[in-house]
Amino acid sequence: MAITLNWSNRNTGVTNFKVYRGTSPTNLALLTTLANTATSYVDSSASNNVLYYYRINAVLSASDEIPGTVTPFCAITDTGPGPQVLARGNMEFGYFGTLNVSDFVSSADMQAAFPAGTAYTTSITTWYKMACNGKVLFIPNNPVRQTTQAPVSTLNALYNAGAMLGTGEATVPHATTTAGSTPVVQNKKVVFGSYEFYARLPKAQQTGDIRTNVFMTTAIVRETSFSEASMISSLTVGWVAVASAIAQGLAPAQLHAGTSSLISNFSPVLTQHGNASSAVVSLTIGNGINQCLGATLSGSSTTHYVFGILELIPTS
Repeated sequence: MAITLNWSNRNTGVTNFKVYRGTSPTNLALLTTLANTATSYVDSSASNNVLYYYRINAVLSASDEIPGTVTPFCAITDTGPGPQVLARGNMEFGYFGTLNVSDFVSSADMQAAFPAGTAYTTSITTWYKMACNGKVLFIPNNPVRQTTQAPVSTLNALYNAGAMLGTGEATVPHATTTAGSTPVVQNKKVVFGSYEFYARLPKAQQTGDIRTNVFMTTAIVRETSFSEASMISSLTVGWVAVASAIAQGLAPAQLHAGTSSLISNFSPVLTQHGNASSAVVSLTIGNGINQCLGATLSGSSTTHYVFGILELIPTS
């Protein structure tokens, strides 16, 4: 699959252009050097369904390069059901549009995919189709489950059902130190038409290997920018404000700082992150600011919500 880059030469005295590429915006390597007349480049070595970051540098001399803006691109041939073109943002963080539940996965199917806890009293009516770090995600407008059992028990039940991580690995390298847990391949799937999806919890952190952060004995660092948990909390506010923020390149956490009572009805929400004691790390909304806190829920029965999402499994 090829990715085409286009740019304008606004500098005088350019001797050539250097194209840098990487799978991290902070770790780019030189991909190729082009003539000073170049205004485009086709990266035919790009793999399908991989999010790449590119930077075009204008070279004035051997020791003088003018760095360009780091820009994300992803070659994906089919983004699944619903709108095919991003309405806002890009494949790092973007918004395609919505689907009615009648045209997609039903509340009953989602309840079956996420077995822990009691049925939530509010049904899913709308699906939001999102892009996050190169993945196509489908997020419901209401939680899948409401549960009042001990949060760590809910997390264990979802893990044991294969509906926590959505890694789809044949072997399971992640830690399972909670008493009674055994390694379970996290490949719970939902099929809709010719498409297949991982059914899993959202992430509240976007760095490092998520597999090593499951059931850890200590809390982990969380990030708010571009995290799936932040996207979910923003969705409950409405897409007029969120779409505007994406157009400006803002993450939800930056958009909503200072706004009170964003999703009080949906807090706390379980994420993929937990520890091996009597509590789990969760997404909580507090102090009027949308943020992922290292708060723990009591090991006793505490009302919390399972906000399951669907991740498109791309075809090669």
